[in-house]
Amino acid sequence: MDYVFCPSWVGAFGHQDLWRRNDLRRQYPAGSGLGASGYGAYAFLFAIVTLAALPTQFGLPDLVVRETSRAATAETPGLMFALWRWAHSFVCATSLMVIIAVWLWLSMTDETGNGIAAANFIALILIPLISLSNLRAAMLRGLGHDLLGQLPEHAIRPTLFAIVLLIMLLLPGPPLSVANAFVAQSIAVGLATAFGMVQLWHLAPRATRVTPTSRQKAGWYRAAFAMGSISGLVLINNSVDIIMLGLWKSDADVGHYRLASTVGALITLGLQTMNMYAMPHLTRSVVTGKKADLARVVQHSTQLSFGFSMIALAGILVLGEPALAFVFGRDFSDAYPVLLVLAAGHITNAFFGPSHTVLMMAGQERVAAFLTGLGTVANVGLNFLLIPTYGPIGAAVASAVAIVVTKVAAFILVWRMHKVLSWPFPKQIFGLK
Repeated sequence: MDYVFCPSWVGAFGHQDLWRRNDLRRQYPAGSGLGASGYGAYAFLFAIVTLAALPTQFGLPDLVVRETSRAATAETPGLMFALWRWAHSFVCATSLMVIIAVWLWLSMTDETGNGIAAANFIALILIPLISLSNLRAAMLRGLGHDLLGQLPEHAIRPTLFAIVLLIMLLLPGPPLSVANAFVAQSIAVGLATAFGMVQLWHLAPRATRVTPTSRQKAGWYRAAFAMGSISGLVLINNSVDIIMLGLWKSDADVGHYRLASTVGALITLGLQTMNMYAMPHLTRSVVTGKKADLARVVQHSTQLSFGFSMIALAGILVLGEPALAFVFGRDFSDAYPVLLVLAAGHITNAFFGPSHTVLMMAGQERVAAFLTGLGTVANVGLNFLLIPTYGPIGAAVASAVAIVVTKVAAFILVWRMHKVLSWPFPKQIFGLK
């Protein structure tokens, strides 16, 4: 995972709290119409489930992509299946612990004393389903089936969700409820995961059972911990500016910054997409020792992600401040200067390409975690210094500088370790070999 800021999820938690969730539960019990407030209860609970699913994965998808690609390249399918069994065991064990913890938390915070509502209970089923779905996608991507790995999550799952909801709406009976919405979501995720598992069964090589050594398992745990730490640090980076703004400035300042962050994150969509595509190809190039292939994958990924980012930036510059005021309201026109500052950081992020991903796929995930931590420290420190005086602009400068520091350091390390330039320019134009 590269240093990509996606702060839009913060809003699901920013102005919601436990008491609001309980109020919505009493106001919209199972069997009542969903409505706007019911949808808010669904979105809030789904955000909690999504966040709760993070510890059950903790870097596993990226690790599985890398190690599956390594095993496929080295033609050691037995070790590949051993990794998959270990990953499934990890997900099942951690999912059970997380479900118990969330269940106890929901029970203790139930003001009515009636126990966990049906919607909450059904939503807990999504925790292992989401983790298994991401794990299955990582396995397919590691085998080189990038499109097929994303098909269940981004096409089959939302389509099934819409179909199940439509059937529920057409059937006679009570109106759609929050609990029914989670039933539909669970069915969609479960069927999409099952589809991916069937495809994996047909595409995976056959092999005899191999028992991994304790040293191999320890290596997997260390790598998963380092990659999971990167994910956690990215989450901190995505939320620390909002939190510190909320402590020192007005709600309007927080709203302006959040809108600018959400719109600005569109610039990094190309980088996120290319990172997912590049992971298995980077691993194969590292395993085979083909520097030319590694350089070509990095350069193509960087050129495509940077090109998409420039298109997104051009759209922001052309549409300008009037577009923000027209779409979101006149009060949000003040978010435009903040957006421009954040855009500078996002463009830098895309310019230096998948440098963090190169380090992780080459087995240097601890270096990538250190760099991400360096960016986190810079972001928090600069927020502390700049927000009291400059408000949202100061928070945007802090985020942009943190991105620049981290990506430049990653760029230098990738060049020194692998002699690969993770930027969109061919190295020949600078006389480099």
